Amino acid sequence: MTNSSTAEVHDKGPLLLLSQRFAAWLAAADVCLALTTYQAGRLFFIGRKDDGGIRAHERIIEQC
Repeated sequence: MTNSSTAEVHDKGPLLLLSQRFAAWLAAADVCLALTTYQAGRLFFIGRKDDGGIRAHERIIEQC
């Protein structure tokens, strides 16, 4: 997790800022998320890694 006041610019795409309890919420609900940004053509998958951390993946798909 990155504090927005100390966030660095990354060349790998969008920066993902999460609340401290987000990973615990995903685990308790036993879910993963898929989000789209229609105008920007991005599809995001957010889930948990085996070690309990967060894994996010982005795909660029026109009009997703």
